[in-house]
Amino acid sequence: TMLSLGGSALTSCDRFPGANFRPLPLDTAVMPEGNSATRPGVGASPSRASTTGSLLISQLFDQALGTPGGDEVNRGRGYFDAGLLVFWTGDDERSEDLHRQALEIGRRAGDPTVTALALTGLARIALRSDVAAARLLCEEAVAVTDGTEDRVGRSSAVHVLGVAAQMS
Repeated sequence: TMLSLGGSALTSCDRFPGANFRPLPLDTAVMPEGNSATRPGVGASPSRASTTGSLLISQLFDQALGTPGGDEVNRGRGYFDAGLLVFWTGDDERSEDLHRQALEIGRRAGDPTVTALALTGLARIALRSDVAAARLLCEEAVAVTDGTEDRVGRSSAVHVLGVAAQMS
């Protein structure tokens, strides 16, 4: 049985012996129609179906992230991915909590990608109310990735920094 957490290594239920993962009924995991159907939260407009699908996937993230074991960096990436998914549903408080957990793990593990992604997740939330704070979070994310091989976290930071610039 596979459970994909955004491409991270928390992908196989076999990695969590004794875990009791509930199967997700396929007919309830409805997503937006069109080319974006495979990417929850990305669509022309949110619909009841896409929100329901996002919430179901969020529950799977909660279940996987609540299971002990696994690689700490991959767990941090899972927290980021879950936080981004929850962000798209509009639950900024829960999203912030998940991104802060990812940030804590990224910093503790010394992983620039997870750290930068978590900072950009927090910046996305800040864009709703404080563009200057969002910009500072993105600048920190860029600084964290300086001199590293990371491209994913830096790319995300530059993207959100561009959005912040457009909003200024």
